[in-house]
Parts: sequence; structure tokens; C-alpha cells
Amino acid sequence: MFSRCSSLTTLDLSGWDVSSATGLSSMFHGCSALQSLDLSGCGAGSARRILRALSAPSTLLELGLSGVDASGEADLSSMFSGCSSLTSLDLSGWDVSSATNLQSMFSSCSSLQSLNLSGWDVSNASDFSWMFSRCSSLTTLDLSGWDVSNDSDLSDMFWNCSSLNSVTLGAGCGSLVDQLPSGPWYDAEGKEFDRPPAGVAGTFTKTKTAALAVAADGVPDADALLPAQIVEGEQDGLRYVVVPEGASFEYGLEYPELAGRYVGPGVYLTGYAGEGDSLVVPLEVAGMPVVSANLSLNDSDRAGMTRLASVSFERVEGKASSLAQLDVSGNGLSSLDIEGLDALVRLNCEDNPIADLVALQAWAAQDGHEAKLPQLQDAAPAEPGDAVVPSEPSAPEQPSESDAPAVEPGEPSEPEVPAEPNVPGEPSEPEVPSEPETPSEPEEPSEEPAPDEGPSDDSATSDEGDPVSDSLDLGEEPVSALAA
Repeated sequence: MFSRCSSLTTLDLSGWDVSSATGLSSMFHGCSALQSLDLSGCGAGSARRILRALSAPSTLLELGLSGVDASGEADLSSMFSGCSSLTSLDLSGWDVSSATNLQSMFSSCSSLQSLNLSGWDVSNASDFSWMFSRCSSLTTLDLSGWDVSNDSDLSDMFWNCSSLNSVTLGAGCGSLVDQLPSGPWYDAEGKEFDRPPAGVAGTFTKTKTAALAVAADGVPDADALLPAQIVEGEQDGLRYVVVPEGASFEYGLEYPELAGRYVGPGVYLTGYAGEGDSLVVPLEVAGMPVVSANLSLNDSDRAGMTRLASVSFERVEGKASSLAQLDVSGNGLSSLDIEGLDALVRLNCEDNPIADLVALQAWAAQDGHEAKLPQLQDAAPAEPGDAVVPSEPSAPEQPSESDAPAVEPGEPSEPEVPAEPNVPGEPSEPEVPSEPETPSEPEEPSEEPAPDEGPSDDSATSDEGDPVSDSLDLGEEPVSALAA
């Protein structure tokens, strides 16, 4: 019906009822630019069928669902699966009391940060498997009032919910807690658990908190930290932590990734685990300025990070960079351009094969700047040569022979540069799974006829979800190097 409407960005289907339709497949085939869809007033069954007809609507940014009535619907499985660009959903008040199947309902909603399910009665549901799987940006979830005692299948319910930091549970959640990411988890009093105890109602967080103590003067206790004040996330392989204005946060000691790096409110990039080896550092994330970027590979605990061959910085006219500190040590950068980073005061780019250091040395010489730069690579060979010549002055032929080894040491010292081929070998291995993309090449001929362009896009979209999530879970072997 809307097949190959490849430029369509908004669509209003409010009030539609397709509950009696016998076929919706390919209804939106090739709608590769659709960002806004209004399904207000549709029955839940109709809305679910329309979303399924979109075939992994990964471009959707806005989804209108006001007035959607879910009562009487037994199967809500995979309803929002693949909506990987949606950042929030409010389904509070939905009547899902008749639902028996919630399998994969929000699976692969990888950008979803806010999900409101308050008021849900799931006592009749028996299949919750993969319900929130790959919701890698979801930070908080309220499941209070849930009852999953109906001999439920809860397998992999929270698989790859890597950012889930706070969960509110009801007494009926039972064995659901076994599916939560491993701990430590803390209750409101700071007691630690590997996973929240079954059958205990309350809010549990991944950040140790104490009840917000207030001194006689009304000032909050400096040691108290509200979990909502720190938000972890991941975007296109870029991991980050957001510290908002007004957070009771000092020196970053309350959060290990920020310890020694805290410069105030803002976004802290804590690593990059993407597939590509080049990265453009953004000006802001989640509406807040980026103030720090730790892309180092020098620490032994940086397992899973990608070795970068190129780093550049987003530059937008009229917007100034707030990046105050940058650590790219231990990567494979041959150049680094920091021009325009006016807020930068701390830089570490050690252990990179950067050839031209003139601009970086000039920057480091300025007052208030701290820098760790790569060592000049042509200074070391001179010392062994000088040491060898005086060692055997008696025999003229021997010094000449020692001169030859003096050249050879210079050559073996170069194999330190071949360390690059060794390390690239590691990223290239994870990229091997991406080689299965070669089967997608046969799809290129299908791009010649216009009718097949759509399906190739859809297949590409659905195929990208699994590899990305898998790469995040498996991680890469740690890269050993100097401590930062």
C-alpha cells in the first residue's frame, strides 16, 4: 500500500482498524525514511500488526499511541521489536490483563531510555522471554505490582540490558530477579546483593546509595548519591556517563570511570567499542556537552575497546567545544588535530605513531596545559651506536662490525612499529563476523531494479541488530600497555 515511499517521513494512521485485514505484509516495504507514525486510537492488535508490517522500524523517532486500547489482546509479542531509534515510550495505564504472550515485546529497542509500564497487570502472562533484550540504553524500570508466578518463561528477559541501573520490584516478581544483570545491586540502605532478593519489594540500584541524610542546616549529606543523577549509555559503540547540573558529586570518586577525571557536570565518554577504527567525537550527547573523553587503550582493564586509527572532532559553526580533557593513548593515530578545542587543558596521546608533533608541542607549552606526548622515535638509536663504538677501540675491524649491528638494532627497534600489525590483527578478527556481510553483496544486483531496493534495506536493518549486540557482549581481548 505504501511500498517504496522512500522519502515519506511522517504518517498519520490514527483511528485505523485493520483487525480484520488478512494480509499486511510489505505494506510499508521500502519506507526507509519514516520517522514519525501516529497510531492513536488503533486497537492494540491493530497497532501491533501495523508495527510488524513495518519490518523492524529502525528509523522511527516518534510513535503516537494515545487512546490505544490493549484490552482483550492475548498476543503482544514483538510489538515494538526493532524500534531501535525510539528514546521513550509511555504505556502507563494500558490494560494488558488479557495478555498471555509478551515475548520480545521491546526487543532491540536499543535507544530506549525511558519506558513507563506503571499500572500493568501481567498476572495472566506466561511468556516474558526476551521481553527487554537488547534495550542497552534503558537505565530505570518500574515493575512494582507485577506478578510473574503464572509458571512463566522468563528466559533472557533482560539480556544485554547493559545500562540498567535502577529497578523497582514488587513482592510478586519472584524469580524474575534471576534474569537481571549481575550485581552488585544495593537496596535503599546500601546493603549489597548479587541480585535483588526474590519476593522483596523495593528499589534496587547498581550504585551504592544511602538514605539522603540531611544535616541540621538542611544541606544534603555529601556522601549521599542519588542513582538518577548518573546515567550510563551507549550510542554507536560510544560509551558515556552523564552527570547533570546540581548532582551531589565530588571528584568522581562515586563512579570508578570518572575517578580522577571529574571536571564538573556534563558528558564523560568512557570508551569506544564500535566496529570501525575511526571516530568523530561529538560536541554533545543526550543534550549535554561532552567535557571529557577517555578513549585510552593503555589500561589493562580496557578490554573490549576498539583500537583507533583516526580521531576527529565534531565542529559546528556557532557552537564551542566543551571538551576539557582527552585521552587517546595506546591507539594507532598517525596524526591528531586539536585545533578549535579551546576548552582543552589536559591531553594524553602517548604510544601513538604520530609523526608531526610540532603543533601538539606548541599547545603543550602554553600555560595551564597538561600533556603527555609520544616520544621522538629517532633519538633512541643514537645512544646504542655511541655506546658500542667506545666499547672496543683496540680492533678497528671490530668497531666496523659493531657499526653493522648498530644499524641492525635500529632496524629491530622498528619492529616496535610493527606492533601495529599485531594490534590491528585483533580488531580485524572481530570484524571477521562482519565478513558475512559479503552475502549482502549479492543484494547489490537486486538494487538495480527499483522494486528490490526496499527489501535489501529491510534485511540489512534486521541483520545489523544481532551482530552489534553480540559484539558488545563478547568484547575484545584486553590490550596490555603502560598505565595511563
